[in-house]
Amino acid sequence: MQVAWPRHSPIARVVDQVSGPKEGPAGGAKGDKIGVPAGKPSGQGETGVQPQPSVLRPAVPEGDKAAEVDLFTIRATITRRDGSPLPGFTVWAQVNIPFELMPHEKLRALAGGHDLVTDSQGRCAVTVPRGSGVSIKPEQEGWRCEHWGQGNISTDQDVQLAAFQVIPVNVRVEYDDGLPYSGRLSTMAVGYSDRASVSDGNGSFAGIDPTVPLRVITDDERIGYGSQTKVFEPGDLRVGTTLHMVLQRSDKPDGWVEIDLSEAEPDARYQRRLFPVDSSRFRVDGSSSRPPGTVDVIKAVNPGKYELTVSSGNKIWRSPVFEVKPADVTRLRPRFEPPAGVRVTITDETGTSLPGAVVRLRDGAYAAFPAKHSTGRQGLADAQGQALLEGVAAGTVTLKVAAAEHEVETREVVLISGETLELGRVRLRPAQGTIVVRVENMEAGEIHQVALMHPLGIGAPLEMKEVPASGVVTFTNLPARDYMVALVETKSGAATSKLITAGLSNVAPEVTLDCRNIHRNAKIVR
Repeated sequence: MQVAWPRHSPIARVVDQVSGPKEGPAGGAKGDKIGVPAGKPSGQGETGVQPQPSVLRPAVPEGDKAAEVDLFTIRATITRRDGSPLPGFTVWAQVNIPFELMPHEKLRALAGGHDLVTDSQGRCAVTVPRGSGVSIKPEQEGWRCEHWGQGNISTDQDVQLAAFQVIPVNVRVEYDDGLPYSGRLSTMAVGYSDRASVSDGNGSFAGIDPTVPLRVITDDERIGYGSQTKVFEPGDLRVGTTLHMVLQRSDKPDGWVEIDLSEAEPDARYQRRLFPVDSSRFRVDGSSSRPPGTVDVIKAVNPGKYELTVSSGNKIWRSPVFEVKPADVTRLRPRFEPPAGVRVTITDETGTSLPGAVVRLRDGAYAAFPAKHSTGRQGLADAQGQALLEGVAAGTVTLKVAAAEHEVETREVVLISGETLELGRVRLRPAQGTIVVRVENMEAGEIHQVALMHPLGIGAPLEMKEVPASGVVTFTNLPARDYMVALVETKSGAATSKLITAGLSNVAPEVTLDCRNIHRNAKIVR
C-alpha cells in the first residue's frame, strides 16, 4: 500500500546543485535537504563522483531494532525540444513511499508532493526510499512537458524531459446559416487533448502548441450537422488571433431521439437502452438520475428501426418499433408500469435438470436481459434447473432458452405488468451439430489454434482447440446456428476466419483455413 501525503510537505526547492539546495534566498531555507540527513548526499556532487545509495537510520522507540533503508535519487533534466536546458523551470514531484515506512518521521517527510525548480543546467532531483513510487510532471504556466513516472524504485535514475511553450487560442464557431454554435469543442494533438465550452460561438483553449497543426472537433449539437473537424496549420496559431469554423450541413445526417420523462418517478434512477431492430452493430445505453419533466436526448443515432426500453425506479416501459430518419427528431413519451417476470424450469428430454442453463429476452440482436451470476435469478438456472427473469416490460416478447450441448428453444410469450409468468418446464433436445476444420500449409514448429465462436458473440462461449499434426480439428455437440471459425497463430495472436453453419442434420460441414492467409492485424482476444 502506498500513501500520498499533502502537497506542501517540508521538501526544498533544488536550484543550483543536483545534490541538494544551497543555503540562502536562491536555494531555500538552511538545512532543507530534501529529507536527506547531513553527511548523506543524495546525488552527484561538485566532485562529479556518483555516491552509493545512502542508508538512513531513523529514530525508533527504545527496544526496537533500528531500520536501515536504502535511499535513491531521481535526477531530472528539463530541456527545450532542441536539447538546450531550461533553468528556473518548476517541476512537481509526487512521492508515494511504502506504507510500512510511514511510521518513521524522517522517511515520512519524503512522502507527498514537492515543488522542484531546475538549476542553471535545467536539473533537479528528489530522494526516495527503496520501493517508493515517483511521478514527475511540469508545473510551469505557459509550458507543456513530458511526464515521467515509475513505481518500486530500487536504483538511482536519470531522466530527461522535453518541454515546449504553449499559447492561448480563441475559436469562433458558427453554422452555415449564421446561427452561433453553443456546444463544446475538443482538441487533439500528440501527447494531449483538451476540451472547452462555447458560449455564443466563442470558445478558447489555454495551452496550444503553436508549432504543430491543431485539430478542433465539435460535438453534435444541432440536428443534421453532426460532429465536425477542422485542422488549423501552425501559421494560423498566434496569440490574440481568433480561429474561425463554419459548420456545414452533413450530406449523411444522423437523427435524434428525444425521451419525455414527464411520468418518471421522483428521485428514481433512470436507465435506457436503445436497440436496433435491423442491425447488430449499434446499441446505446444510458443511466442517470433525472427529475420528472425533463427531456433526455440521444444524439447521432444512425437512421433505421429501433426499440427503446426505459426504466424509472421500479417501473419500466418498452416502446413499439419506431424509425429514426435522417436529420429528424423522433419524440417518445414513456408510460411507466410495474415490470413483469417469467419463471421457467429447464431440463433435458429425460427430465433431468440442467444447472447453468440460461433464459434470455432478446431485443434486436442483443440480449436485453442476459443471465447473471446469481443462480436461480435473472435467467441463470440453479441446481434444480429453475431460472427467474425479472424487471421485464409487459407485452409479447421472445424468450430463448439455452444450455451447453443442447439446441436452443425459442418461445413467444405474453407478459402482464406486475405479474410473473409461470412458464413451467422447458425440455431441451441434445445438440448434434458437428463442424470439421482443415488447416493447410502449417509449417513445422509452428503452433496454431482454432477458435469457434458465435459471430455476434451471443449465446456461445469461445472454444479453442490446438491444431494437431494432421491439421484436422473437429467440434461436436453444437447447437444449430451460424459460427465463426478462426485460425489463430498462438505466438502472435494473428488470425484468419470464415463463417460456417452447423445444421440439425448429421452432416458435418467442413471448412478449410490456410495459414498463408493469416492477417497480422487481426487478433482474437480471449
